[in-house]
Amino acid sequence: MKVRAPNGQNLSVEGNPWPFIGRWAFISWLFGQGGGLRFNVTPAGSAELITRELGDWPRFKVREASWNSRAGSGLQQGKRLATNVIDQLCSVQIKPVADVAEDIPRSKGKQVRGGSMWRFDDVDEKGALRTREAFVVNDSTATSIITYEPEDPKFISVAGSLTCALSN
Repeated sequence: MKVRAPNGQNLSVEGNPWPFIGRWAFISWLFGQGGGLRFNVTPAGSAELITRELGDWPRFKVREASWNSRAGSGLQQGKRLATNVIDQLCSVQIKPVADVAEDIPRSKGKQVRGGSMWRFDDVDEKGALRTREAFVVNDSTATSIITYEPEDPKFISVAGSLTCALSN
């Protein structure tokens, strides 16, 4: 699956044995003299459906923009994120590797199809597993794959099979 990110880069996601439930949503942080702004760039209507369901819709400003005709804003792009969901299994969040260089573990990760993988488990005070995350890093992307059911055996096969890449 290939999709164009808001900054013009191409995002490629391959190797997933289960389908994503929708199109990719992107979040970009832009910074200028007046501070920072977060932009959610999603397929038409998808953000509205979610925020209406959560009751947050009245606090958002909705704007539409043309891809090639906007004048310079003087803003600098900060961090970026692409996100999608595999139904009833996990969420997938992809960031440019340069945006998260400080978050990459210094230890050697397990080699998988998509790069080096680390697993992070979150346990409660009694030691019970609450959430599990696979973190896969390669030359262009850092991908967080967070499962809904930490013991689901399908999760590891998905985490080990995804290959994500951002064009330059």
